[in-house]
Amino acid sequence: YGAPNPFTFDDKVSFKNFSWRLGANYKIDARKMLYATISTGFKAGGYNGSFLDADPTIRLQQLRPFKPEKVTSYELGLKSELLDRAVTFNLALFYNDYRNQQLSVLVPGSSIAIFTLTNAQKARTYGTDVELTIRPVHGLSLTGNFGYLNTKMTKFVPDADPSSDYSGNRLSMAPKYSATLAASYRHDVGDGSSVGISFDSNYRSKVFFQPSNNPYDVQEAYWLHNARISYEFGDGRYEIAGFVRNLADKKYTVWRSALFDLGFMTGIVGPPRTFGGEFNVKF
Repeated sequence: YGAPNPFTFDDKVSFKNFSWRLGANYKIDARKMLYATISTGFKAGGYNGSFLDADPTIRLQQLRPFKPEKVTSYELGLKSELLDRAVTFNLALFYNDYRNQQLSVLVPGSSIAIFTLTNAQKARTYGTDVELTIRPVHGLSLTGNFGYLNTKMTKFVPDADPSSDYSGNRLSMAPKYSATLAASYRHDVGDGSSVGISFDSNYRSKVFFQPSNNPYDVQEAYWLHNARISYEFGDGRYEIAGFVRNLADKKYTVWRSALFDLGFMTGIVGPPRTFGGEFNVKF
């Protein structure tokens, strides 16, 4: 089990849950609709499957089962099509109330770097999503998406590390602002063939990678740009395409952790500029 002195561990847990969803909508007219929903969600608990520390005290903390995660979600929104479907505008406001949200924390004092799933007793998120699509001429589509997300672990003293208190911190991997700008154009060239070109830019504001909100475990805000060109033929059944992702070759990380007790930092970098091609067939 990853410890120098083998030992036996025998335990079991079981979980059950009833989830529900309640929704209502109101059609303002044939092209506009308001809606509201309340729903619950559930994620089962379990045991951590990872390396175990040689220290018996830390080992017992690791082997404690983590609790099931529950959430109650509230959403209010608008879906609409305007100007004879030339414009699509959607808006959503949401609030999520979490109980025992399952989060990963670094176990302090470990002889090796061990991350353990544990529960944040209370957490909440709220925000808005806005989507606007404009089709000014045939074949051309312009889209903008904007998201605002406010997160907070209102109470989080992890069972795996009772000496730490992360209450009031932001959730990991949760950018406060995000946005996407995209443009695509498709032109028919006859005989059931067409040429398409698209470009999109994606923005993500600063994120923390760990519940401790350590300033070293941070990715600052960045943009990523992607492009694609395609040729469809055979009445749209076949497609040949070329693409480039991360056009500006932006250097960024998708995960990071400062393991100061072990004397180093570790992280996973995002993919660099990537070129590729595709051949697609629709059946």
